[in-house]
Amino acid sequence: FQEAEKCIRQMISLGIEPDTNSLNRLIDAYGRNGLHQKAEKVFEKMLASENLQPDVLTFNCLMDSYCKSGNVIAGIQVFKRMCEHGIKPDVSSYGILIDALHGKGLYSLAGTFYLSMNRQRLMSHWSARHKGMLDLHKFNVGQATAAVKLVLRDMKNTFSDLSSQKAVRSTGGGDSCNETKSVVHDPFDDLVIITGHGLNRSNERSTLQPAIFKVLETMDISAEVMEKNKGRIIIKSSELLRYCKGRDE
Repeated sequence: FQEAEKCIRQMISLGIEPDTNSLNRLIDAYGRNGLHQKAEKVFEKMLASENLQPDVLTFNCLMDSYCKSGNVIAGIQVFKRMCEHGIKPDVSSYGILIDALHGKGLYSLAGTFYLSMNRQRLMSHWSARHKGMLDLHKFNVGQATAAVKLVLRDMKNTFSDLSSQKAVRSTGGGDSCNETKSVVHDPFDDLVIITGHGLNRSNERSTLQPAIFKVLETMDISAEVMEKNKGRIIIKSSELLRYCKGRDE
């Protein structure tokens, strides 16, 4: 953070007023070093300034600072202030909060924020190249697990609604460019989940696949890594149908 502070001092000494981008970098530097009060102070000065206004990156930097320190409540408060300030949260805003909530075990709330992000079409979990596949390889753990839960829940709810209509089947897969309010996977088809080979890694190991398998285990759903493509998980249609026909606990 010393370098960021030095840059601001040099700008001021040259008669240059620090702009939003410069102060965003300062807030981010403070946050990365756990100096939340200093980050908040710069943020409040920006809010009070007539010439400077925080943008979505400003709020994201401050929110990320709190969330990475474990103070998710403060992160949510920053998210709310962003909305109150008239700034629309972007994919990064939701990603920061969802992953932090997941890390704290607040899965239901993480799912609520994910659903909000999904409804705004900020990020689709359906593959644009492979119809009917979930493409989560660019998702963080919180987003990926929330996406899997949402897809399976919608599939089961739709199946239950249609169970009285013989031979009725839902539309399979999804199209990220033409996604409606709720695209539902067909349980008569296998569900393939693209995780990649470890874009999200921890200690040289993929974090997505273990997290997804853990979620599926809690839902009593069996799955396996595809033999021909280790970056994909497959849930067989027989398993999906068993899940859909089961009773909720």
